[in-house]
Amino acid sequence: MRAALAVVTIACAAAAVRPTVAHACSCDIGLNVTLPSDGAVDVPTNAKIWTDGLLYCLLDDRPEPARLLPWQLFDADDAEVAFTTSCFRSTNYTVVLVLHPVAPLLPHMAYRLVSDEYEPEVRFTTGAGPDHEPPAPPVEVGREIYHHRADNSSCGDPEHFAALTVAGDAAIYLLDAGDGATLDPAALTGEVAELSARDELYLGSTVCTGDNFPGGASRRADTTIRYAALDLAGNFSGWSEPSDLSLGACSVAARSPSGLWMLLLILPLCPRRRPR
Repeated sequence: MRAALAVVTIACAAAAVRPTVAHACSCDIGLNVTLPSDGAVDVPTNAKIWTDGLLYCLLDDRPEPARLLPWQLFDADDAEVAFTTSCFRSTNYTVVLVLHPVAPLLPHMAYRLVSDEYEPEVRFTTGAGPDHEPPAPPVEVGREIYHHRADNSSCGDPEHFAALTVAGDAAIYLLDAGDGATLDPAALTGEVAELSARDELYLGSTVCTGDNFPGGASRRADTTIRYAALDLAGNFSGWSEPSDLSLGACSVAARSPSGLWMLLLILPLCPRRRPR
């Protein structure tokens, strides 16, 4: 009877420690988009091509030589467009490879970006001319602090991060934390805390991307943050005014019961061998 009860108790304990927050180990890391997007129209003639550079940017932010990259850009007459390259990154593994056309794109021209590694092709059409107007800095419209364990037990690592929602008109949203950004907006090189083509940015410790909080989210829970934006032409908004961000103290009560406590609960129910 004790053995059966112990099995039931262990099963209940396993169910109790299973996290329920919807963060999984199948991480969607990287930029995961190419800009201009397929089907885009009225693209400025001074636009750059923005794509995921995780596999093509070296650790010192030097991209592989253009001739070794899998992309080629053609106009509607099948003339190949020459480009140079640069890379910039976030501290949590998102890397952007930027293709800079050597000459301005032609107005009202259809272009296609092809690759021997990625399908389908990306097709876009330019507008009447260049864009030299920088976007406005993004505005924060939402902030939520999370502290939990991942919902996939094979991950197991604690997460402690801020999910920051912004509003703006940008190709790439940027986040700086603790005044640590080294981004050169003219060369499009350097590093920021976080970047995304989506309107949600993350700062702190996550299973997927490690810890991009200044000094580590587990050791320091307060910093200042500021936002910036880049448009398709590479125009830089400038950084917003800094604001304070606190992840708050880690709450033990918010965590699932630890393995030690569960062991202490189960041990009294386990059958004991009588001394001879």
